[in-house]
Amino acid sequence: MTKREEFFKKLYPFLLGFYALFNIAWGIYYIVQAKPYYYILAFCSLLFIPIVELFYKLLHFKPVYQLNAFIYIFIFMLYTLGLVLRFYSMVPYYDKVAHTLSGVFVSFLGLILFYLIKPNRKIEEIDFPLASVFTVAVSMAMACFWEICEYVLSLVVHNDPQMVAATGIQDTMLDMIVCTIGALLMLIPYYFYYKKKKVGFMMGGFQQMVQINLQNK
Repeated sequence: MTKREEFFKKLYPFLLGFYALFNIAWGIYYIVQAKPYYYILAFCSLLFIPIVELFYKLLHFKPVYQLNAFIYIFIFMLYTLGLVLRFYSMVPYYDKVAHTLSGVFVSFLGLILFYLIKPNRKIEEIDFPLASVFTVAVSMAMACFWEICEYVLSLVVHNDPQMVAATGIQDTMLDMIVCTIGALLMLIPYYFYYKKKKVGFMMGGFQQMVQINLQNK
């Protein structure tokens, strides 16, 4: 275990505690305010904790605390801030920020997937071009899949999550564009990781995941 991973292992209980208590506090606030929809959202955020644990158990992976920190930061920004604190409706363009972060997050998961299907699962400098194309393609495919799901949802419940009535195709296209931008931004840390051997917070989590859960199998 690297020093960075040891640090995040010690930090992780505090990060998880903050995440849980923050959402519980907002849940209680919404109970007092008699807003059942929002306190249900707040308390449902706690379901992500067993989901993350289940992810590791189903794949028979050892926990990677740097990766977990990244996952909970992502969930906090998109779910807690976006839905529970209503940033999507109160903060201009927060929805676009969320879709950009989705591109970043899915690209990161795509990089792990790349080594899951790579025959020798060895991290090599020559992987950079193919891994870059693969991760951007995965992010674009996920953005497309998400918009398809929203379209199907609109047909079923008639709530227009894509805001077609107000914006036509603009909202859908912008969501896909910013998601792709997020994936392209990830090529910067990828470049420094593969070409300059720079291991930061995100790439440290990736490297730890590959080394302890993929290369040893």
